[in-house]
Amino acid sequence: MPEQWRFDLLKKNTTEKARERRGQLARNLFTADPQVDGARILLLDDTFTTGGTMASAAFALKERGATCVVGLSFGRQLGSDWNDNKELISTLPDRDLIIGDCVVHNKGRAHFGAIF
Repeated sequence: MPEQWRFDLLKKNTTEKARERRGQLARNLFTADPQVDGARILLLDDTFTTGGTMASAAFALKERGATCVVGLSFGRQLGSDWNDNKELISTLPDRDLIIGDCVVHNKGRAHFGAIF
């Protein structure tokens, strides 16, 4: 069991939106605190789109000396026009997106019974 969860060991250096650097490793996107040296890090993110943000954060942590970085995201964004998602999307049941049921588009107020 970890002694303490820390939320202040990684700082984002820009306010630019992820779509500006989608899918790219941005080496200076994050700065990791020197205290991560030798640490095992669990990196949490709300949404995984292309992995660029997660990879950039992991890069900064490893560069600063973290021995292990494991990334976990709670959601995966899919685009029907993304070649690597076409097969996965084709396996999903046919259903329309109801924007009012989407937590992202409805300012965090989703009707979960309608999603599942």
